[in-house]
Amino acid sequence: MGLDHYYKKEFKEAISCYSKAIKLKHPNPSLVYMNRGIAKGKLEKFKEAIADFNKTIELDPKSSDGYYNRGVAESELKKTEIAVSDFDKAIQLKPNFADAYYNRGFAKGQLGLFEDEINDYSVAIVLVPNFAYAYSNRGIANYQVGKYNDALKDLNKTIELMPGLTPAYLYRAKTLLKLNNAAAALENCNKAIEQNEDYAEAYFIRGNARKELKDTIQACTDWEKASKLHYYSAFIPLKEFCK
Repeated sequence: MGLDHYYKKEFKEAISCYSKAIKLKHPNPSLVYMNRGIAKGKLEKFKEAIADFNKTIELDPKSSDGYYNRGVAESELKKTEIAVSDFDKAIQLKPNFADAYYNRGFAKGQLGLFEDEINDYSVAIVLVPNFAYAYSNRGIANYQVGKYNDALKDLNKTIELMPGLTPAYLYRAKTLLKLNNAAAALENCNKAIEQNEDYAEAYFIRGNARKELKDTIQACTDWEKASKLHYYSAFIPLKEFCK
């Protein structure tokens, strides 16, 4: 019953079912605590979720999923270094745990460890070759460390695998600008805006691309739109280039 409610996104009802199962001495209590913790996480009750994952690990110290899910909840609470430690343990217990590599990579990126982040995404991709989000995040990390050709390859693959992933078009546009291809950058911004008409940064980057293409009038229009969407970096070119 708990899983039925969970898959219907009835998380409060799922939690209630799992709590009853615990009181009735379910034969696999570590799993029930973990499932209840996951449902609590869906309701953003991350501290309560961690308490359940703690119980899972207490009952089953070799639960890779227990460590993994606790790491996810800790990441949500910005306890990033602790989360990395839990992802480490999950991977130690289950070396082919692609999601643990992916989430550890994300956490390491939050700590500014971009090369470690890239390495974790690379392992996740080896384990799951069509892992679109891993390609996307690796592309963004490559962009952040200035590896623009590698970033472009990853973002191309992301869009091939998941054409609806709007941020991939934005970061491909930013990458293309760094590679001096403003026309292609503009096309990618158009695609991002087509998918999300309130994507402030996409207007800002499109303005930058149009400035590179000597279309200052339209660039100013885009920067103005970005500023109205509260993208405050747009005020700088507006002040410098637009009357």
